[in-house]
Amino acid sequence: MFKSDKAILILSDESVCLYASQKGAYDLVTELSWANADVVQDLAKAIKSLGSSVPVVILYDMVEQYYRREAIPKVAMFDQADLIKRRLATAFPNYTMRGFWRLQKQKIGTKKENTRASDAMPYIFAALPDHQNISKISDAILESGAIAKSICLLPVESVSMVQKLSKTLRPQREEKDSWTIFISQHRGGGLRQIVLRNGELALTRLTPVVDTD
Repeated sequence: MFKSDKAILILSDESVCLYASQKGAYDLVTELSWANADVVQDLAKAIKSLGSSVPVVILYDMVEQYYRREAIPKVAMFDQADLIKRRLATAFPNYTMRGFWRLQKQKIGTKKENTRASDAMPYIFAALPDHQNISKISDAILESGAIAKSICLLPVESVSMVQKLSKTLRPQREEKDSWTIFISQHRGGGLRQIVLRNGELALTRLTPVVDTD
């Protein structure tokens, strides 16, 4: 039996890919189409082959994922979490899978304008629909006996990688207002565009690839 220290599932609109991580290296174990009637059983068997109780990280890269930028005022530390939770529910009332992360405050404009804006911090809110394919993934992980460690949005998790690539390609270039565009394609998915402004996620879009043959 192949022992893995972590399993990674990448969910695209056409299929799910299972990768095994071992000592920093990643290998594709299997790719299964959502149209496969036995996708849950086949995926559970593939995950189980990586070892008992292997932690599983889910990377969501399907079209339906929603973002919006919010400015959250500074409040007492014990009230901050409740405030963000309420604002998330207000921003995405129809979605139960919601999350957030804090951005770095950008200094734009005059010192006076930055001082006025210092009582609020920028955040990005995100939400996912209750997609049936997520239910299939949950069933497969449960059947395999593995541990679901986290579910992450691929564009968000890619930000640090895009930053490093950008600095490698243009190490001496420094601009006050810097934009970086990264385009990739994964198995079973379309063209994923990730746009960073000053090192922060500004825009992401998934464009389907049309087969003209």
